[in-house]
Amino acid sequence: MTDSKVPLTPEAAAGFLNQETTWAPGWSVTARTSPWATFASNEVLSRLIVTLAKVSRNSSEPAADGTYSEPWTLQFPLAVPDFAMKDKDALMFWVLEKINWCDEHENREFARYRQPDGSWYAPFHPHRGYYADQSQTAEWQAQYRDPDDKLIPGRK
Repeated sequence: MTDSKVPLTPEAAAGFLNQETTWAPGWSVTARTSPWATFASNEVLSRLIVTLAKVSRNSSEPAADGTYSEPWTLQFPLAVPDFAMKDKDALMFWVLEKINWCDEHENREFARYRQPDGSWYAPFHPHRGYYADQSQTAEWQAQYRDPDDKLIPGRK
């Protein structure tokens, strides 16, 4: 048995993430321990807090030509659930799932198409109100995921 299959304490998990892991270019993952904490972002009570960060562009509104030029850094703190500290592989998989979720969230903000008036429409933007449109239907949510952008249960 390799050390990758040994359960991690919050302190060991923080050391592992901060010193022994690498991620896709542009992403940084930092971890810290704290007294028991929870974050609304994933509603988990934990002593290990992971912050995902990525240098990007502000997706609030593209320029007239559809480009995004304002620099912006995504910073997303999450409390790590106990099951993710089962071993190193479980922790890395959990972090990778959250990175993928962040990428999907950001991609939904950036994806737009030009309207006849020259503005840009974001049909899958996760922060739209979605009231009185098709996204409130079960069919839309099944096809395009939860418009409130909650982490869907199967991916937690």
